[in-house]
Amino acid sequence: MADEKKVSLESLKLYLEQQDYPRLQMTMMVMGTALAGMLASWILMHFGIVHMGWRYGCSVVCSYIAFLGLLRIWLHFEGRRIQVDMGMVDAEDVIDLVDEASDIELPSFRRGGGGGSSSSASPSFTTSPQAPMLLPQPMPAQPMVSGGGGGSGSGGGSFDFSLDGDEAVVFILIVAALAAALLAAVWIIYQAPTILADVALNGALSAGLYKRLKKVEDSGNWVFSAFKRTALPFAVVGILFVVAGHYMQAYAPEARSVGGVWQHYAGRHGG
Repeated sequence: MADEKKVSLESLKLYLEQQDYPRLQMTMMVMGTALAGMLASWILMHFGIVHMGWRYGCSVVCSYIAFLGLLRIWLHFEGRRIQVDMGMVDAEDVIDLVDEASDIELPSFRRGGGGGSSSSASPSFTTSPQAPMLLPQPMPAQPMVSGGGGGSGSGGGSFDFSLDGDEAVVFILIVAALAAALLAAVWIIYQAPTILADVALNGALSAGLYKRLKKVEDSGNWVFSAFKRTALPFAVVGILFVVAGHYMQAYAPEARSVGGVWQHYAGRHGG
């Protein structure tokens, strides 16, 4: 039965890839998750949680809850559609419908028109032999003007981009946290067909569908499935944001955001 469930998962994954746009849908969910995290950070700051380390950690937790909520909304609408389209009674029905979907031939589109040669399809540009050729005229030599008043920008204040030890650590942690968030988003979008298929399959189990599989594994539920496949990247991102926030707060105690950290840095280096 475990092998049968694995086959059902792969079949549902193929169905989503052929009949749906799982990566596009997941991209929209990831964007909503990021917006929820930023909104949570703004709300927490206005409620008095100004320490960036704790606030960013709570924001990542809130964004993950929002992500699970978006998955639940997807399951509510897409699960109903999949149930209607596929008739989810047992695993064989899924496999048969996926096989039928794979036999559908999509129309192909070619460039060019009517099988003609490329030369006839593209416009030709010829120069008229009677048109006189205009040769570029030499530009008159410009007199050289010697600078007598001081170099440009030398009169203003200079800005030093050097980093000391603490600033280098803060910079590295900010870059690491942002890079981890970007990589986690890309990985989740890339794995969208598998994640959504697993969520849909376990959601079907909890809804009473796939009755034969339900006899074997009644504990399947979509929350556990989503948590198992997505908790690790969110945890890594959350830890890095907490650590980066703590170091930023220690470096710039008056700061309340990354912009405040930059202002602190600019003030120390003559910005």
